[in-house]
Amino acid sequence: MTTPSSQAETKVRMLHTQIRDLAYQRGPGSKLPTVRELCQMFQTSRVSLYEALDDLEAQNILYREQSRGIFVSQKIYRKSICIVLDTSLLLRTSASPFWGMLWGHFAAVTQQRSQIKDEYYTMHLISRVPGNDTQLPEEIERLIQTECIHGVLAVGFPAAFNEHIMSRGVPCVTFAEGGNWMVGLNMIEVLRLGVKCLTEQGCQQIGLWNTTFWQGDSNVAVPSYDGLFASFLQTYRQTFHPDLIQSIYKLSAAQSSLPFQTFQEQGYQLALQVFTNPALPKPDGIVSTDDMMTDGLLAAFQTLGIRVGEDVKIATHANKSSMMLFKHMRGMTVIEFDPEDIVHAMFSMLDQLLVGQTPSQRVIEIAPSLLSRS
Repeated sequence: MTTPSSQAETKVRMLHTQIRDLAYQRGPGSKLPTVRELCQMFQTSRVSLYEALDDLEAQNILYREQSRGIFVSQKIYRKSICIVLDTSLLLRTSASPFWGMLWGHFAAVTQQRSQIKDEYYTMHLISRVPGNDTQLPEEIERLIQTECIHGVLAVGFPAAFNEHIMSRGVPCVTFAEGGNWMVGLNMIEVLRLGVKCLTEQGCQQIGLWNTTFWQGDSNVAVPSYDGLFASFLQTYRQTFHPDLIQSIYKLSAAQSSLPFQTFQEQGYQLALQVFTNPALPKPDGIVSTDDMMTDGLLAAFQTLGIRVGEDVKIATHANKSSMMLFKHMRGMTVIEFDPEDIVHAMFSMLDQLLVGQTPSQRVIEIAPSLLSRS
């Protein structure tokens, strides 16, 4: 059943589109008909007209001058780019400082681009609605309906969310979830570099330590790198020891322990269990897939008196400019990603989509760089 309020919203959206089309026909700097003339032209009330004009002015389509009239904005051809990030990435128990750094790089890059490109940017932190992956905030939904968003950069949203946006004719590039056009991290290269560097340092018992994502008592996710890890060990003439691939889920499942939510806790408990249990094999080199987990295992090593770089060597994932491991880099092999590279790659792909081009690859994988401190 259509309610009076929904009818009014539909009427304002139609009016918005009609006036916007008129503005494009007239061109930048042109004077539009008066309020009275527009009401007559589109058979509408002043209330509905003013609501549509307010939206159009906020979107740089037109502007109003008292006693002079309504004019088409010189910024009418500016493209509007919307950047959205799932707030749970910042608020979850195991939240990484990486997400705040990434958001800051978005702000910095948009400021740089606004000086050389005819673009307008809005940034939105969005709380996802449980069970509804396609629901958009009312403000963004209205902008899409009125065709005032030209492109979206989405961080942390599922494929259904991004497909919903693209089904409305708006290009969308994603990171940290699925979608038609994506930017991701090349974690395979982290494994390769880790095995290579630890081999060069003389390690013969190289282990792989993974994080565990807990999503309820019976819902867990552990990255599956076993096959790739084994192939890299073979490439560098190392022996593959399945028992040296560890995660807190693997150990806690065997010992009926409670799950550890934060990645630091996982690293700490994993190190304690592996290096204090005589029955478990001990690695002389560890490839860690997450810097937060590495932070936890370093704390455990300090407690146990294990010397990094001497008793055990570590090759770890990290994020450029992060302070997570800054005090402990001595003696470690650090394989880092630059959040700014992610932002530039997302914009690069969106730039192609905005001009009607098809990117040469559906997924751009950001390569890590090697930082070694002795």
